[in-house]
Amino acid sequence: MKTLAYLDYCALPRYQQFFYKIYEFILKVIYGVWHFIKGIGIGTKKLVFRIGTSFKKMYHSFRYGDIFTKCSFFVLGISHIKRKQIVKGIILMLLEFAFIFFMIFFGAHALYKLVFVGTYGSGYICDGFDQVFETINGAWEFCDEPTKIAPDNSPKNLLYGILTILIIIGFICVYIATVNASYQIQTNEEEGKHIKSFKEDLADFFNSKFHITLLFLPIIGILLFNILPILDMICMAFTNYDYTTDFPKSYFSWVGLKNFGQLFSFGGNGFGYTFVEILKWTIVWAILATFTNFFIGIIIATIINRKGIKFKKFWRTCLVLSVAVPQFVSLLAMAQFLSDYGPLTVFIEKATGVKIYFLGKATTFTLFGHPFKVDFARILVVLINIWIGVPYTVLSTTGILMNVPEDLYESAKIDGASPITMYFKITLKYVVFVMGPSLITTFIGNFNSFGVIFLLTGGGPKTNNFYGSAGHTDLLVTWLYNLTMDTNPDYKMASVIGILIFLISSIISLILYRNSNSFKNEEDFA
Repeated sequence: MKTLAYLDYCALPRYQQFFYKIYEFILKVIYGVWHFIKGIGIGTKKLVFRIGTSFKKMYHSFRYGDIFTKCSFFVLGISHIKRKQIVKGIILMLLEFAFIFFMIFFGAHALYKLVFVGTYGSGYICDGFDQVFETINGAWEFCDEPTKIAPDNSPKNLLYGILTILIIIGFICVYIATVNASYQIQTNEEEGKHIKSFKEDLADFFNSKFHITLLFLPIIGILLFNILPILDMICMAFTNYDYTTDFPKSYFSWVGLKNFGQLFSFGGNGFGYTFVEILKWTIVWAILATFTNFFIGIIIATIINRKGIKFKKFWRTCLVLSVAVPQFVSLLAMAQFLSDYGPLTVFIEKATGVKIYFLGKATTFTLFGHPFKVDFARILVVLINIWIGVPYTVLSTTGILMNVPEDLYESAKIDGASPITMYFKITLKYVVFVMGPSLITTFIGNFNSFGVIFLLTGGGPKTNNFYGSAGHTDLLVTWLYNLTMDTNPDYKMASVIGILIFLISSIISLILYRNSNSFKNEEDFA
């Protein structure tokens, strides 16, 4: 990415420098998005290459392997048993039989159900004969009380289908590794090399392969409790899963990209219009919640650390005590204090006769005979977030400020730098350099912040201009929550929002991290 030389940049007028900074930022955003897409392409290319290499090894194993290695392509473990790895061979053989048993009695049916996700029941069944009967002139033959066939349980079909696919992928990986290992132990036998026994293989899992032993259970847990629900949520974005249709709650079907097409519905209270409005507020909130806490916290920490400030331990103790109080307690207390019937609201109403809705709908004031509305909710959630967040920043930056090299300040004083210049050029720059990755993490955390908004306003004040009962202070994540917990949950659009949150958070993280000094100048501070 081409940029102006430093001298050329300094020669520009101030307003041109400002617009150039905006231009440079836009270029960085475009470059970051391109790098994200390019990274996905490179990762896919590497994955395809590794898969191709594995299949190439399989072809080589089948072509040059002996009869036992070739038989291992059909019955795993035969080559291992022949080479006296009997226990390992039997385990592999049992694993293959278990997989075949699973696919015959469960997997094949789960994959079939996944294709349609759910089939809406049509027809009737007789409890007495357990058969489906056709109607003839409106009468039922051999059945007095026919029962209508219930529709499929689509959520269960989707979950079981995805789980089956994961199991198939896992078995394929084991299959490829086993087949290639069969040829490898054949080669070792032909070359007279030592073939490890089962005890030696087992001992390796507590020595050279101990990392596999440690990571096995965590990886299984991640697959079952993280990857599987995420894939299930992603797939729901391509269905019509909600409680607003005429179908039963347990039934839905595939609709392709239809839900994503609603992103372009900008009229009225359309999903696209609501998404853009809430996304804008989410970005504004993330910026304000991150940088107000950061800069105010640094200023307070710098003041406390200055020489000549008395009672430093007392001020730090106050901050520690404020951190010790759980955030949700503070937020709930403020929500009650500022509610429509809270102490502050009632006091102001009795003192002035004006009813102020701090966390509710906009309050109407009259100034010089002209009414105007003030929406306090967004302002107050930012201010309250500063109140509960600044102590954390002060405590986290105090140690960093104590470690700023003193020789930098001494050199700056010799050069005639003012305290303000030293603060911005040394103190602030050093803290940002050290806390750059943490600051990015905090920004993404605020982008996906749930507790502050949910506990203070619940996303309100609500408006009919937004899709899905969204409110003025809703963030994308709280809107997603409200869509799933509403009286008529809209799971499909909540899944769409979840996918978009992931994409936006990933792109923003990559752009910010790759342009931070902590990434570009990892080993030195200047």
